[in-house]
Amino acid sequence: MSRRPVWTVTEVTSAAGTRVVAGVTGAPGRPSVVLVHGHSSSHRYLARLAGALRADARVAAPDLPGFGATPADGRVLAVPDLADALADWLLATGREGSVLLGHSIGCQVVLDLAARRPSLVGPLVLVAPTVDPANRSWPRQAARLALDLVREARGLRSVQVVDALRTGPRRFVRTFSSALDHDVEDLLPHVAVPAVVVRGQHDPLVPGGWARRVVDGLPDARLVELDGPHAVQWSRPDAVARVVRDVLAARAREAPVAG
Repeated sequence: MSRRPVWTVTEVTSAAGTRVVAGVTGAPGRPSVVLVHGHSSSHRYLARLAGALRADARVAAPDLPGFGATPADGRVLAVPDLADALADWLLATGREGSVLLGHSIGCQVVLDLAARRPSLVGPLVLVAPTVDPANRSWPRQAARLALDLVREARGLRSVQVVDALRTGPRRFVRTFSSALDHDVEDLLPHVAVPAVVVRGQHDPLVPGGWARRVVDGLPDARLVELDGPHAVQWSRPDAVARVVRDVLAARAREAPVAG
């Protein structure tokens, strides 16, 4: 990947009762792809994937309220509220109908939005979707997170530590509790758009069986497994970008011909 800065624009938009900060890259006029970060993260850990996509898409990655550089004025938003915030930002920036890629809890946000407000979303790419209901508890999730941390690249760990510190312990706990209580499997049958589920083969937070249940629960979905841990979009950005390009190509083929 090029050494030049990935994010060519820092976009600030009045939306969701705050000023949403987003990293943007890629040529205007290209197909729109929106990257949605996971828990206690920001657009920064999506930079490698954005860099792999910028020749093919106009990529935007918003920091949801309370995370990264987007303030929340003391509010701690549950997963459905984060989905509503994303919806407001999509409308404010004219990005409704974009391909949406979520990572981890970002998948829950994207799926909640797709199930409740389908007109705002295009095809979905769900990278490491949480939460496996067989391990829906703080102790089990903490154990799997600890196992995953030693598998992630050192560079990613440094980015995530900074973002977690910015998130703060109160928001960290309350947002994660909301994710544990969010029954994403109930949303799956109501998602009308095509989806691809991407799983790292060494991801302890998203076992293979759970990833297949997500695919089976969605009306139109397929599974792609890659060699990598939970943050496979960081460790295998080019491979995840190929999945997104396939989604963009399929969408282009299905677009009606003008005239």
